[in-house]
Amino acid sequence: MKKFLFLILLLFITGSIFSQEIIDFFSNSLDSLEFYVEKNDTLKSLKFFNILKEFDSTRYEPYYLTGYLYYKNKDYNKALEYLKVASSYNESEDVLYLFNRSLYETDDKTFPDKINYSLKIYPLSLKLNKLKLFYFEKKGQKDSIFNCAQKILSFEDEDVDALFSLAKYYYWLQNYYLAENYITKVLKFEKNNKYYNFWAGKIFHMSKKYDQSNFYFKILLNTQYDYYALNYIIDNYFWKNEMDSFEMFCKVSLNKYPDSLLTFKKFFNIYLKTKNVSTLFKMDTILEKNKIFDEELFENVGREFFKIDSLYLSKKYYDRIIEKNEKYFSKESVQNYILLNDLEKSENIISNMVLKNLSDSLFFLKFKGIIKYKKGENDSAELYFEKLYTINDKDTTNIKNLASILKVNKKFLKLSDLIESIKDSYPELYERLKSKYVQ
Repeated sequence: MKKFLFLILLLFITGSIFSQEIIDFFSNSLDSLEFYVEKNDTLKSLKFFNILKEFDSTRYEPYYLTGYLYYKNKDYNKALEYLKVASSYNESEDVLYLFNRSLYETDDKTFPDKINYSLKIYPLSLKLNKLKLFYFEKKGQKDSIFNCAQKILSFEDEDVDALFSLAKYYYWLQNYYLAENYITKVLKFEKNNKYYNFWAGKIFHMSKKYDQSNFYFKILLNTQYDYYALNYIIDNYFWKNEMDSFEMFCKVSLNKYPDSLLTFKKFFNIYLKTKNVSTLFKMDTILEKNKIFDEELFENVGREFFKIDSLYLSKKYYDRIIEKNEKYFSKESVQNYILLNDLEKSENIISNMVLKNLSDSLFFLKFKGIIKYKKGENDSAELYFEKLYTINDKDTTNIKNLASILKVNKKFLKLSDLIESIKDSYPELYERLKSKYVQ
């Protein structure tokens, strides 16, 4: 009997030792898996995952850790293969969060259902609620963003992500007063966060509090937000009508970003606002130095030089446009080339004209006639001037052009009829033309 009891005791001790060895082996293998996951060693991690799976395929930890390995390497579909199994064995908050996060990253259509299921288990989970908030922001579901952020703040009233979501929410609604309130709360906790400072600058810019906007954007100078900050600062000074500061920051921006068309266009606004000709010439110098091209900008600059009779500078910009776009047309460029007696180019440009209304037709006939007249193509010139006169007999310049070409073409009877036809309408012009052409 004693021998029998001893044998049972020996078997129990041996079994216990063996069981403990199995437990220790599993625990050590799990520690090794966790170690190699942290080291981001996929091959050795998978080796220990397979060992652990063979020991006990129903334990969630190996699936969770391997899913996390793929998650942090942004292989979210692969991560989901493991995390789906892990969540079926264990519905802890951490497991459900990583599972839902991987669904979110893959834009999986089941995410809304899965996150709502998880939140039924953990309704006050901050990270699960915030993940749902990020999903609504990603999808642009503004009302849902508001409701979700409010829920988070009901149990975590200083959560920066929820406060920031509401700042953006009210910005989208153009309620800048409330947007200011929320972004100010955000910066109370994260005053050095560049992204939040960027949004603060945007919000105060839109609420027309330009000094406060500049305060935040100036913090961002010489950071990754430098380019955008400079352009907002430029805009703020423009709206404050502080043209010296506006011009100074334009120059700073152009020195840093010589290819910035946006800043060039802002700089051009100085001239449009002040009509200070020196500004236009400064712009020409900067554009010449930086060798950039933008058809809209060049057209605007060319047009303004045309308006102040700087015809050769105007021509420079129109030439560059035509080099890039042989179908280009503008009324100012046609006139500019005519005044410089570059008749071939003016005729090529006017041939690109699309006649959309009566005004376009009148312009075409008038300047097509002038081109033909200057080229010595007198019959064609007469045709255009005469057609224009039948449509619009009030254009006195065209009346003079028509009278001149009729004289050149020796159409004296037509010339006499034309002069007599304006006797009552334009008596002064009548007398001048009669004196000039009627012997």
